[in-house]
Amino acid sequence: MKKKMRIIKGRYVVIPVLSLAMLTPTVLVGAESSKTVVISAPGQPVQAEEIKTPNPENVKFSKDQAVEKVRQLFPLLKDAQVQDVELGDSHVYPPPANQMVWNIQWNYQLGNSGYGFNSRVDAMTGDIISTNIGFPMEEDNEAYYPPKVSREEALNKAKVFIAKAAPSLSTDNLKEKPIPYFANQPLFGPVRHSFNFERTVQGIPVPEESLYITVDGNGNIIEFHRQASTTDYPSAAPKVTLEDALKKYKENVNLTLQYIPIHRGSDVDIFLGFRPAMSDFLVIDALTGEFLAPNGELLSKGSLAYQDIPKSSNVFKSNASSKQLTAEEAAAIVQKVAKIPDGRSLQSKSLGSYRGNQEQSVWNLTFRDSKQQYYGPESETFAAVDAKTGQILEYEENRFGHPAPASDDDTKPNKEEAKKRAIELVQQLYPNASEELKFMEMSTMAYYPSPDNSISFGFQRFYDGKPVEGDTVNVTLNAKGQLLRLYTHQTPNLAEKVKGLSQQISKEEATKRYLEDSTVQLQFLRFGDRWTSEGEANTKVKLVYQQTFKDGFHVGFSIDAADGKWKSGWTSGAEPPGDMVKPTDVTGHWAEVSLQTLLRYQIIKADQEGRVNPDQTITRGEWLNMIVKSVDPYFDQNYYDPTTTTELFDDVKKGNAYYSAARWAREHKWIDGKDRKLELDQPMTREDLAVSLIHIINYDKLAKFMDADDTKFTDADQIKAKGAVSIINRLGLMQGTNGKFNPAGKVTRAQAATVLMGLVNLQGKSDVPIGQMYFR
Repeated sequence: MKKKMRIIKGRYVVIPVLSLAMLTPTVLVGAESSKTVVISAPGQPVQAEEIKTPNPENVKFSKDQAVEKVRQLFPLLKDAQVQDVELGDSHVYPPPANQMVWNIQWNYQLGNSGYGFNSRVDAMTGDIISTNIGFPMEEDNEAYYPPKVSREEALNKAKVFIAKAAPSLSTDNLKEKPIPYFANQPLFGPVRHSFNFERTVQGIPVPEESLYITVDGNGNIIEFHRQASTTDYPSAAPKVTLEDALKKYKENVNLTLQYIPIHRGSDVDIFLGFRPAMSDFLVIDALTGEFLAPNGELLSKGSLAYQDIPKSSNVFKSNASSKQLTAEEAAAIVQKVAKIPDGRSLQSKSLGSYRGNQEQSVWNLTFRDSKQQYYGPESETFAAVDAKTGQILEYEENRFGHPAPASDDDTKPNKEEAKKRAIELVQQLYPNASEELKFMEMSTMAYYPSPDNSISFGFQRFYDGKPVEGDTVNVTLNAKGQLLRLYTHQTPNLAEKVKGLSQQISKEEATKRYLEDSTVQLQFLRFGDRWTSEGEANTKVKLVYQQTFKDGFHVGFSIDAADGKWKSGWTSGAEPPGDMVKPTDVTGHWAEVSLQTLLRYQIIKADQEGRVNPDQTITRGEWLNMIVKSVDPYFDQNYYDPTTTTELFDDVKKGNAYYSAARWAREHKWIDGKDRKLELDQPMTREDLAVSLIHIINYDKLAKFMDADDTKFTDADQIKAKGAVSIINRLGLMQGTNGKFNPAGKVTRAQAATVLMGLVNLQGKSDVPIGQMYFR
């Protein structure tokens, strides 16, 4: 997801490049989200040595040609300046296999704000690899709803663009992959049409070779990212039939009952759900019919997914003192279990929270050579230590440095000895490790060798006999058994959060639903050591049958053990398109167009019987949820709530259905910070709606100034917020009936939808951007 951006005067803002990792199936463990290497054009073979080293003598597409091509394809760059052009990619570790790439650094100056971003162009073929127009358009050039270019028209423009940008890549070999378009984009703000394409080789999909392109509502291409590989592909003829592979897949799907966190910003809820074990890797070799491990080797099913940790006398001992540890005491704990590199000492310390948990106070410690400059690429050792208990939550020997490549003389770690050491170490570092943790024998981390001869192991947290998704401990050791890296994730207050959760459906029922919605697909999949400097040379492609879901959007979802429905732990309230109930009472309604738009953007949903109830009165809280979700679809995840003990409102507590929207609206001044009582369960009146709209369009002062004006409505004496009603009426958002405004009249869902869409269509026509919190 792209980071949102606030315009900050006088600062230089670097626009982050969109990661395509979110578009890659989760089973592609270790896949590089930014690998973009050349595919040569027909009749233009490219030698391996030509692409691994950025040799200017091998360039076939010059620097000037690369810059000019980007300018021609992206007319929006006519006023952008080229800051730097580099052959090769020295800013990524491990370096991509293809170094014959022009990296063009752009700067776009808008007043006293600067925006930096880059383009990448293949120096051998001239293909565009990536460009992201990261600067904001002038308000007059933005395309708001409804866009000038429809999604279908945008798709045609995208295909034409691809043919020009990457002529070596035939559009005939690209297959459009559906993405949850309306779930990702807010209804307010500039319209963006995004498309994801997957390359096919010999007619077989290659999930890792994807192409992502975005067209704005005016038809301009503003984003283009391509992933590709130089790897050769084997024959596309399987020896195992789809029917046999599907039969084997179904026989081996083994769902486990797990506690699954739902992340809402800094808040975490838990539900009980069914999903495959974290260690399952359901990929079938299309030639042999055997399951494959993440490195492409035969997967042994003889070992257990999880193994108990034997009890030990040398276990974690919590700080016995009632006083909080000092930074020096915390540093001493780190130095007992990890060897800080010679010359480094504690140079900086800060006390703060850990990953949004305000109830956990943590020392962030940095060990550095005092002779080093404070800023720069030099390595440093980092540790995060619980200031109350003394538990080391995170450790990294070389925080910013690259791993030192192993030489032929370096001792390679013995896996069994390293495993034994990791188990010993985790018991010293984690409270009640033998009761709470299990060793992940099939951890995918163990399949990939490290460039520095280190070896990694994973441990899964269990509670009440069930794994807790995402709660893991990852330990990396060097060949001598010394700690190199440690990462610990523990859902806070887990025992409290799981109270009352119970299993209502059986494993058999969950498995039936899971298998109904999933299948296997014939694909080319790349295996091997993909994240080291020599990784590309050590990879191989195999023809496989890989698990896939029938509507494409179940990655990250689980079967809820309470009702048997798909449920996401990351996208609160989101559901796969196949699960969305079709509305039965919208067709033919006077507000059908507005209601259908809000349904498409998942701002409103039909109930289990398909009812939207368009003529039903809504509450103030329902309106707040609707309008906030229209602006920020992930408002309950993107918000960081620093308040842990102080309640923001008297009548809307944490856990309330409207709390997330209420505190979001308060932060963005749609609710007065002095309002302690919101009465969000009360029916929404027409005057309530008018006042809410005034807050949203930021006309509060003007409305107060106009309160003294006479309104044209005959029931003006019943209107308290005369200025608000007058402005909203003049903007055409709300009208009267028979000369009356009827301020106490109740607002139906259909009326709210129509007013909301009127506000959406008003974008670009007012002096103050509507519904865009980054301009407040």
